[in-house]
Amino acid sequence: MKSLALTATILIFLFLAYPIFGANTYSITLDGTDQCLYRADTASLSVTGNLTIEMWVKMTGNPGAAWDILLEKSGGSGNRGYELRYYQPGSVDTIVFRLSQNGTTRYTVTWAETLPQNTWIHVALVFNTAATANATLYLNSSFVSTQNTTAAGIFDSTEKLAIGCNSIALDDNFLPALVDEVRVWNRLRSGAEIAANYKKELIGDEAGLVGYWKMEQNANDSQTSGLNDLTEQNAPSYTTDIPVWLAVRRRIQTMIQ
Repeated sequence: MKSLALTATILIFLFLAYPIFGANTYSITLDGTDQCLYRADTASLSVTGNLTIEMWVKMTGNPGAAWDILLEKSGGSGNRGYELRYYQPGSVDTIVFRLSQNGTTRYTVTWAETLPQNTWIHVALVFNTAATANATLYLNSSFVSTQNTTAAGIFDSTEKLAIGCNSIALDDNFLPALVDEVRVWNRLRSGAEIAANYKKELIGDEAGLVGYWKMEQNANDSQTSGLNDLTEQNAPSYTTDIPVWLAVRRRIQTMIQ
C-alpha cells in the first residue's frame, strides 16, 4: 500500500510539473539543404511593436557562414522586418537578431553563443520597444544579455514568415536542425514567464500568442484562432526525438492512461 501511495504521489507531482494538454510527441526535422516551413503574410504575424520569439532547437550540423535562419519575417530592401538567425563567422558561433524600423535600414545585435549539436536547447528572443537596451536573449530560460538595437519598432513587412530558411525565396540559409514548440508573441515575455513556461505545452489562448507550432506530425497553428498554419517545403520529416520535458510528459501520460 505504501508503494502504491508513493507512486500516486509521484504521479501527481509530475502531472503538476508537466501539465498534459495535447500529447505533443513529435518534432520536425529540417535537413539543412532545402527543407523549411513558411506562412504567407498575415496581419497577426506582422508584429510591429513588442515581440517575443521562442523555439526549441536541436542542431544536427554546423551553422553556415551565411546566416542559418531560425525564424524570420523579412524581405528585401524596403520590406525588411524581423530576423532571428544563427551563423558561424570564422570560428565563433553567433546568434543574431536583426530588424528594420523603416523597411530598409537594418539594426543588428549579436551574441557569441553556441547552439550545441545533438542537444535540445530553448531559444527565446524578446524585443522591447520602450527600452533603450531592448533585445534580450535567453537560452534554456537563462538570461544571456540585453543588447541595444536603437530601434523603437519593427517595419510591417509583407514578406512571408519562414522557419529554417530565408523568407524571400525560400531557397537559401537552410537550418540543419530538429525544431519543436515554436511560439511568436506580439508582447513582451518576461524572464519569469519564459522560465515558468518554456518546459510546458501551452493551451493556445494565452494573451499575445499569435503563432504556436507544436510540430505534431504537421505544421498547423495550435493557437486558439489557428490562423497561421505553415506550409512544408520539400517534405521535411517528423521524429519522436523531442525535448526531454516533452518525453517525460509523454511517459507520464502513458502511466496514467
